[in-house]
Parts: sequence; structure tokens; C-alpha cells
Amino acid sequence: KKTAKLYMSSGARDAVLTRLAASANGNDTLSLQSAVSRWAGYEVVLTPTLPSGANTDHAGRAVMLFGSLKQVSHFGDRRALELAWDSSFGFDRDQLTLRATTRFDIVHDLPKSTTVAGGVVGLVLNT
Repeated sequence: KKTAKLYMSSGARDAVLTRLAASANGNDTLSLQSAVSRWAGYEVVLTPTLPSGANTDHAGRAVMLFGSLKQVSHFGDRRALELAWDSSFGFDRDQLTLRATTRFDIVHDLPKSTTVAGGVVGLVLNT
């Protein structure tokens, strides 16, 4: 199953994918709008955490990622689900207050090599 996706900001999508689609012959407005949700058969995932905007310093930062986060990400349970309740807060209204908390961690094991591709690769700008 193909799990690789393209990850980018909406600014990067508009600056790169929409321009490429617009320069291709035979595209109309409808095809341009639908082309940005999938590119070359891969799903495009928009995220605000990647650099976006013309005034952003992109030097040395990944502006797009391509790959499968399932191959490089691990979910860790730091603390199990804890439940607590209190009947004194809403006693006069016959209410019970319930609180549920948990702690988790997500770790991405990205290779530190610039020559060997891992589960996720990035487009890093030098200027």
C-alpha cells in the first residue's frame, strides 16, 4: 500500500504545485483546484508548521517533505489514562465532574545523512 505523502504549507503549494499545474497545457480552473490535493498520484497534506510566505527566511529549512511518516514515527505512551471525579463541585445540582488526562510523545527517527534517503526526504533551500 502506498503510504507516502507530500507535506507542505499552503504557501509552498501555491508557489510550486499550482504554478507547475498552471504552466501545463490543457488545465482550466477546475483542474487546478483539484490538482493541488493530489500530485503525481500522491496525497498533498497541508501543514502550517512548514515555512510559508515570501518574507520567511527559507535558508537551510525544509519547505516540503515527501515520504511515509508511518515508517519513521513512533507513538509513545508516557503516562496511562488517569480518571478523576469530584462530586462536591456540583453537589447542589446532583452533578459529577469527571477529568481524564494522559501524556504521550511522538518521535520521528529521521536519518542524519544528507546522501542516504530515509522514510522521509525534504526539499531544503540554500538561499
